[in-house]
Amino acid sequence: MPSLNLGSDKQSDSRPVRDLSIDFLKGTAVIFMIVTHVNAFFYGGRLPLINFWTWWGATICFVTFVFAYGLGYGIRLTRGPLDRRDTLKRLAVLLGGYLVVASWIYWIWFGNPPTWSGFFKIFLFQEIPAFTEFMLAFFFYGILLLTFEKWVAAALRRIWVLPAIGLISYIASTILYSIPVSNYYLVNIKSLFVGNLDWNRWGIISYFIIFSLGLTFGYRLLESNRKRAWQLGLFAISSITVFLLSQTGFYSERWPPSVLYLAWGLAYSLGALVAWDTVLAKVRLLLTPIVRIGHFALDYFIFHTLLVVTLADLIGYRRLESGPTVAIFFGVILANYLISRLIRKSPSPS
Repeated sequence: MPSLNLGSDKQSDSRPVRDLSIDFLKGTAVIFMIVTHVNAFFYGGRLPLINFWTWWGATICFVTFVFAYGLGYGIRLTRGPLDRRDTLKRLAVLLGGYLVVASWIYWIWFGNPPTWSGFFKIFLFQEIPAFTEFMLAFFFYGILLLTFEKWVAAALRRIWVLPAIGLISYIASTILYSIPVSNYYLVNIKSLFVGNLDWNRWGIISYFIIFSLGLTFGYRLLESNRKRAWQLGLFAISSITVFLLSQTGFYSERWPPSVLYLAWGLAYSLGALVAWDTVLAKVRLLLTPIVRIGHFALDYFIFHTLLVVTLADLIGYRRLESGPTVAIFFGVILANYLISRLIRKSPSPS
């Protein structure tokens, strides 16, 4: 199974070299995601530290993934047209992974007994189980980029074009989200693009602003001589935004995404990239496990979701104290690591 690594390679002479900073960023987001999901399914205590990490993962993970996804594509586009066959293969793996996880969750949660009509709705994106929905955003962003690749490449030559379109799309999605819709099919379409109440909360248009920023940053800035200045400047802007909005009573809402919620994810993403370039790259060998997790992020999403949902169902969704919850977290990480090593030819990212 190919890794869902759409574009985290840089070109060095004639041979592409992986940008480990992006793998590190994705790896940390994967770990936070697993922490959040394990705690959501199993933890029943009130220990502030564990509850903090649940909140932290829920706050920064999706925005970080979308930003890193855009970064990867932006870097690839600096080398010329995308390899359409390779990209379609990767998108097919992503879609296949979504269908497997969504079908399994449907079987466990709603399939008593499962029906063909239920599976059919999943394949048509009419039923999108929780904990799977954000995978569709990545699939559609990839399809969008392949469809309009020439236009996107031209737009990236002007640094403000895609961010401006992203801002317009964010404003439009916020307005559309607030419009009530009653028709089943219209609700389904609305949920895919901007979300609708608790139905497909990760709207494609809602988060396009983050994808567009990632594309622009990867295409225009990562190769710039002023790379670190841009990283530090944008990190400072997003961090100040978080501070000011937090202090003035704004809330970090995920559905639809508030400005504060988006700023949290951007601040973390840029901060992690700055930390890698200034400090962490010097001890990269110590961080190899995290980098490898980021390299094969899709593996970890698919298998950790299957493991967590299945185990929770087997124990009757019983709530646990901190000790067993932490043990499950490390068990899930270890199991994912072993599964990923078994299905991959490459022992480590390089």
